[in-house]
Amino acid sequence: MKNVYKFADVNFEIEYNYPVTGRFLGEYISNSQPECFISISADAIEREYQKTKEFPMAYYECLVILKEVNNALTKYYNGLVFHCSCVLYQGKAYAFTAHSGVGKSTHTAILKENYPEIGYVNDDKPFIRYFEKENKFYAYGNPWKGKHGRGNNVRAELAGICFLSRDKENFIERVSAKSVLPLFLEQIVYPEDLNTADKVLTLTDKLFSSVKLYKLKCNKDLSAGQVSFNGMIKN
Repeated sequence: MKNVYKFADVNFEIEYNYPVTGRFLGEYISNSQPECFISISADAIEREYQKTKEFPMAYYECLVILKEVNNALTKYYNGLVFHCSCVLYQGKAYAFTAHSGVGKSTHTAILKENYPEIGYVNDDKPFIRYFEKENKFYAYGNPWKGKHGRGNNVRAELAGICFLSRDKENFIERVSAKSVLPLFLEQIVYPEDLNTADKVLTLTDKLFSSVKLYKLKCNKDLSAGQVSFNGMIKN
């Protein structure tokens, strides 16, 4: 089975093994000519399955597809997968990231509760892509949108990245690239090819020089959403 799907403005022809995979990817089906070709082997799925053996095989096939799309985006299209919860407000995207368990999705849910006009780009693993002529990064929705299923097939300029940590009080500030680089590098999916992986550092340098960076110390009260909105999004 195969179809063409559009991810991050690139048309991928993907050959897959399970019908449920096609349904999972279905929102992103494209009628355009493919620019990149991905074929998923049973061996690749089996290798992914052996890591946890917890879910149906189609789940692992979708993980392999995500890795292959990420490899191609980084190698050819100045893109990558960013582990964050990314929201949309007035045509701009804002990413919230943190160590596992801190509560990225919790915070963006609080943010949306305060401001219902905020939407989701992707609540877990949006694609981001750099366009040199504009010197801008764009965030894209995709099917890998987390356990809550929050996300949309949208594209928006990435205007800010916020690095979260838990605290009793809520406080947000602009920060330097140096102070958040280690955490950012933990939240991206690295291509398996080492030569391609080197491009990640180049993209990171461009990202940190073109997108505003913030640190947010926050609790789980509604006021936390007000602080991040006023400190990052409203500005």
